[in-house]
Amino acid sequence: SGKTQLLRRLAVEAIVAHDGEMVPLLVTATQLFLGTCISARASNEALYQRRLMRRSAQDSQDLGTNRFQSADFLVIYIRLAFGAQSPTTRFLRQALHSRRLLLLVDDLHLIPMKMQTQL
Repeated sequence: SGKTQLLRRLAVEAIVAHDGEMVPLLVTATQLFLGTCISARASNEALYQRRLMRRSAQDSQDLGTNRFQSADFLVIYIRLAFGAQSPTTRFLRQALHSRRLLLLVDDLHLIPMKMQTQL
């Protein structure tokens, strides 16, 4: 669609405009939402995140909303999507921590409105 093409163009333009310093990551909202809410049971980081969410669930009725309030939801998604020890994960985490990662979220209209505001 046109919005997807625009996001792809933004990714390329970000790389060109910043001499390759920016690292665009184009994900669909569904991937991001499901990757953080339905985590792999084998991931230690996801299990740790679940425990944290259970503790903070008393403050909020919606567990999904709590997941997006955590600053680490993107790191968890990256680890689940690319593998915990992969070079891609290491590269994306370094870009994130050095503020060079440009997160581009497509198909935002496919997730619930309450989650859209949290992203």
